[in-house]
Amino acid sequence: MVDSPADDNTIENDWRLFRRISPQWLVPDGAGGRRVSTQAFQNHPTNPQAFSVHIERVLQQLGLPNESIIAGHSGYSVVAITAGLVRQHKQLIQRAPETLDPAHAHVLGKKPGSVKKAFSEAAVWVIPPPMAGEPG
Repeated sequence: MVDSPADDNTIENDWRLFRRISPQWLVPDGAGGRRVSTQAFQNHPTNPQAFSVHIERVLQQLGLPNESIIAGHSGYSVVAITAGLVRQHKQLIQRAPETLDPAHAHVLGKKPGSVKKAFSEAAVWVIPPPMAGEPG
């Protein structure tokens, strides 16, 4: 019997979860800027049950700058959503620390269009995308 995943209740609802945003996930916002597409919140092809996030509180505890999330990812940006929003949409959060990424975690669950749209609309810029012509 396979254990079903459990939500990590040590991650509080008001904690922010950072999502690294690929330049391909940016779309015009209608006001001359760009916003995050719903594609940014789909499950990963190699892990069809989850997408990756980074727990802000862990970064802070370790003294790591937010920019550490996009080190080596030219042109990328970072948005935040809250753990409470994720749970509101029946998603689970699990820590998944990696050697070079101790703040890494997963947001698990099926993500129909309504969930991806809610995440996209709630996302706030932590590290905005570079302006056109700026180095990434």
